[in-house]
Amino acid sequence: MPASPDAALSAIEQGKPQPVYWIYGEENFFSDRLVAALKKTVVTSAPDFNFDRFEGKDVPIAKVIGAACSHPVMAPRRLVLVKGAEAYKAEDLEPLAAYCEKPLKTTCLVFVSSDKADLRRKFFKSLDAQGGLVECRPLWESEVGSWISRLAKEKGCKVEPAAHALFLDYVGTDLLAIGQTIEKASLLAGEGKAITEPIAEQVVALSRQAVIWDVFDAAAEGRVGESLVELQKLLAGGEKPAALLPGLWWVFRRL
Repeated sequence: MPASPDAALSAIEQGKPQPVYWIYGEENFFSDRLVAALKKTVVTSAPDFNFDRFEGKDVPIAKVIGAACSHPVMAPRRLVLVKGAEAYKAEDLEPLAAYCEKPLKTTCLVFVSSDKADLRRKFFKSLDAQGGLVECRPLWESEVGSWISRLAKEKGCKVEPAAHALFLDYVGTDLLAIGQTIEKASLLAGEGKAITEPIAEQVVALSRQAVIWDVFDAAAEGRVGESLVELQKLLAGGEKPAALLPGLWWVFRRL
């Protein structure tokens, strides 16, 4: 069974990262956190020599394995990161199964993919058994409230009940958006201060305006799907369709 982001993060922060990770799923908030923790834990010195970053669409697996087989320079470990690993086909991953059986202990090899892992494949079965397979699934609605409180606590703030309820109505399940919202609120509140309802209202109003312009820009540039997704968020948050029409008309008139 794939590890949760929290379980993987805990092991990394304790200085016990796995030699190979395949981090997959749609929630970039989790994968970004894990990569940041790995950089901090693994790349302790000489980053120019001990950190390699690749894009899956540009680099063949053979080159990735070659980098993983390189020894660190003046450091105990090195990090090899491959973003966009969904670009690899199933047959591309076969050489990795052999590497995973005897990975170089001084290398932490990390793949980040937005696609679901095929747990029937030998490579993923091997990683799952070792604890290197991590699923970053989107939040369920029932989990949003606890994450609002958790992220505020990380910023040294407490969210008052009325502000918490307002955020619940607005933020949705996108953790990156939740994190940005809490970040703005914590800056307005000040370190160690409570996030009150007036502060939450101010942040939501600012964020809503930013989303409105995202909708307009996406529509004007022909990114229909993205525009509709953001529009759905606005309507769910209580925005009136008629209030959006003047701005949308202005954007298209400008074109």
